[in-house]
Amino acid sequence: MRRTSAWIAIGAVWAAAAPAQAQTPAEGPRTQVIRAVERGAFVQATLGGSHAVGDGLDVGLGGVVAAHVGFDLGPVVNLAFGGTIITAGSGADRTAGGGDLLWLAPTMRLEVALLTTERLFFRVRGEGGYAFARPDRVNGRTYGDAGPILGGAAVLEYHTQLRHFSIGVSAGALGILDSVAPRGSPDERASAVSIQLTPHVKYTF
Repeated sequence: MRRTSAWIAIGAVWAAAAPAQAQTPAEGPRTQVIRAVERGAFVQATLGGSHAVGDGLDVGLGGVVAAHVGFDLGPVVNLAFGGTIITAGSGADRTAGGGDLLWLAPTMRLEVALLTTERLFFRVRGEGGYAFARPDRVNGRTYGDAGPILGGAAVLEYHTQLRHFSIGVSAGALGILDSVAPRGSPDERASAVSIQLTPHVKYTF
């Protein structure tokens, strides 16, 4: 009788210990995995400064405002479409009520990440579109004109601990081809190059 009771007790202890042995210390408790970086559809707002330069162009300092919507095609590539507004300050011969030169440019962007950490991304961007200049005449002289727009930038972006939000800054240039009349050559066209430094905020859904 005592021997039977002992075997019963040993069996009960073994049955209780078996599940504990099945879960090894390496597995640990199951927890929810939270990704540091959200990927998918996003919206991005940009606000920064620019300096328009060129051979004989009388433009100057200005600003950049842009809004884009896009989608992450993978862990390191995204595509976006939106609109960019670029302003260039009045030149010396455009101060008599002429106003500033302004380009309205729908653009398409492609970005590829070259270096990444868990939250920090270094990307390069290619961009193209078409720019519409306003006004086309300043002080009776043709200044602005429509033209293709091409450019690129280096982008540094940090995904914050506020999920879905990231912030960043880009430095690059946009060339507005055949868009401006150089000083003293009203019948010729030249390309304005807008050198830009632009912070941005992005929300990924």
